Amino acid sequence: MKRWLAPFVASVVAIGCGGRSSLYGADAVTVATSAGGAGQGGQGAGGHGGSGGVVATGGAGGQLPSVCGDGLLGPGEDCDLGPENLDTPALRVAQGAFSAAVRPLDRVGDAALFYSYQDGSGHTLIEALGESRLYLYRDTSTGLLSLFANHGIDQITSGEDQPEGRARMSFEGLPEATFVSVADDDAQELFKDSPTTARGDWHFIHSSDGGVLSGLPFPGAWSVTVTPTFLQGILRFVWVDSDELRHDLALDQPVTITSLGAASACRTDCTIPFCGDGVVDGGEACDDGNTQGGDGCAADCKTLD
Repeated sequence: MKRWLAPFVASVVAIGCGGRSSLYGADAVTVATSAGGAGQGGQGAGGHGGSGGVVATGGAGGQLPSVCGDGLLGPGEDCDLGPENLDTPALRVAQGAFSAAVRPLDRVGDAALFYSYQDGSGHTLIEALGESRLYLYRDTSTGLLSLFANHGIDQITSGEDQPEGRARMSFEGLPEATFVSVADDDAQELFKDSPTTARGDWHFIHSSDGGVLSGLPFPGAWSVTVTPTFLQGILRFVWVDSDELRHDLALDQPVTITSLGAASACRTDCTIPFCGDGVVDGGEACDDGNTQGGDGCAADCKTLD
């Protein structure tokens, strides 16, 4: 009688532990395995109970936390389109693996006034010895957006002696409305050679050189590629951001400046872009964090006011 009961009891214990595993997850797997080992009759049932524990861990054991970008709308997320989440800044600069949202330098006055050409040099106060600098400039009185290229620095006003320099740049993908507003020394230094391309060829010593392309639609949808060739006198290539941050660029690689005409449906942080959120997204000229007009940014974020 005792011999007959032993495997039966072991089996009952194993089956019971298997049932418990469906409630308590991984802990139950250990119990079921131990019970299965108590006798040959209960070994199979105990193993089955362990499987129940594994199932419980994945299901009844609790839901995994939501992660932005998994395509499932979770707590604290405004949206989640998975791989379609996308950041769409109004203006972006990229070179190779480098990419950054940028803003123009905002000043009152047209581009030629800011360039301040005199004595064979520009005087923006942004020039630097041995550096070529690109940046966007916006006249806040008109909203007109321009692309500046500056090379070297003026010795007379800075006291720094710029060695002899030679720089060339090609500009491709220009909107047809773009025009040369500053060519520096003469019209052959910077000129449009087609409706959508321009060429710059600068030779300088003891001074700066450069030029300005104006009339870039903003907000707008376009992408301009600048290909530099530095032959002499330039040691660094830099993008200047609106807050005067400097982004170092490779001397021998093209730079792409992109204006995005519309915002994405969902950012990579799972927020929905909207006018008044303080982020200048595609299709916006500004965003000061509110939708009140008359404070420098229009209520619809499309123009300065």
